[in-house]
Amino acid sequence: MVWENKRFITLEGAGTSDGIGIGRAVPVENALPVVKREYVEDTAAELLRLQAAQETCIHEIELLAEETEVKAGRQVAAIVRSHKALLADPALNGEITRMISTEKCSCEWAVETVCVRYRQMFEMMEDELMRQRAADLDDIRIRLLMALTGSTARGLSLLPEAASSWRRS
Repeated sequence: MVWENKRFITLEGAGTSDGIGIGRAVPVENALPVVKREYVEDTAAELLRLQAAQETCIHEIELLAEETEVKAGRQVAAIVRSHKALLADPALNGEITRMISTEKCSCEWAVETVCVRYRQMFEMMEDELMRQRAADLDDIRIRLLMALTGSTARGLSLLPEAASSWRRS
């Protein structure tokens, strides 16, 4: 039961672990921004927006990696840090910046389009390790889109320890 609008409501759903949970219930909304193709006149300003978003993401990834290293060890933190390398990949960045410059599209559209294309290429590879990079690309795409749109959505890992999450249907 959850207290909402001065009354208790009952929440039903699929549990993610055995037992019962007692604590603060925190709603989790689908915060992924909807990306539409938008044209921009000032591509130089758009490229600066992209660079700022990438710097924000690199900083966030490093903070997450440091936290992960404390909680789960160096090997797991190395996986998190590999996202920084993917974010700085010259081929990926080259395509995104080229698309912004030549098609005069928004950063969001270029990031969405290029990352989805790369993810599809990774998914078709025979090497299992390379196929797993598709999920990493999705993480990078989402992180960049959140930075570009100024989203303040928080990951589940940042919820208070005594909280449980729920999503409205």
